[in-house]
Amino acid sequence: MASAEQGDTAGLWNGRYRILDNEGIVVYESFATPLDEKSKGARACPCRGPSMDRCDTANLSGPPLIREDPMQNLNLKLLAVVFFLLPFPFLSGCAVVAATGAAAGTGLAISEDRRTSGTMVQDESIEFKSNRRIKEKFSRKVHVEVTSFNRHVLLTGETASAAVKNEIEDIVRAVEGVRDVTNKIAVGEVRPLTARSHDAWITSKVKGRFVNEGLFQANHVKVVTENGVVYLMGLVDREEAQSAVKIAKATDGVRDIMQVFEYLD
Repeated sequence: MASAEQGDTAGLWNGRYRILDNEGIVVYESFATPLDEKSKGARACPCRGPSMDRCDTANLSGPPLIREDPMQNLNLKLLAVVFFLLPFPFLSGCAVVAATGAAAGTGLAISEDRRTSGTMVQDESIEFKSNRRIKEKFSRKVHVEVTSFNRHVLLTGETASAAVKNEIEDIVRAVEGVRDVTNKIAVGEVRPLTARSHDAWITSKVKGRFVNEGLFQANHVKVVTENGVVYLMGLVDREEAQSAVKIAKATDGVRDIMQVFEYLD
């Protein structure tokens, strides 16, 4: 039978209500205490094991289950990709309840992406391997952003010399799965973090305007900003590309637009 703990003297719960199973695993967490014992039982999910077939999801209510898991620091995008590759017949019981919140939102974006799910995983892998190899070679002497979309890699940032810029391109081209590289690394002094924060602000504004205008599916266009220059990537038709460029150009703070699209028509 699951037990409940509230207001732990060690301060671990921070005032939250939790339901634990017999092994001390958190199976439910909320800031509001259930009204009665019946609601406690309905919200506590005692099912264990991979099948999760002993749980009656029809009686579950309230916020989604929260389980404390040492794997929670893994890349959430990769986890979402893997989750939505699973055959839906294998999902039952508590797994249905767990498929809500951030993972569900990410899954919707995945389902609308024009890349295959395998290519999306490859893009994540390319970025990870490229960044690791660049860091191993140059440590913090350079600032390089690696963005992969449909295995086409965009390099932005700053390096001290053209020789280093070219060497970084060679490193990335050697990564498994890379089809092509567009090298837009600037030769010069590495820009401070405050300047890069301004770039992130511009990126968020451009993405927000894509959504608000509604002229195309916003996640079909990848936005990268470096020193006020906005790079647009993605698998798009030419009309979508023109709309994206027009919207980005009209965004405050944008100095220039660089198109790195792959066209469908």
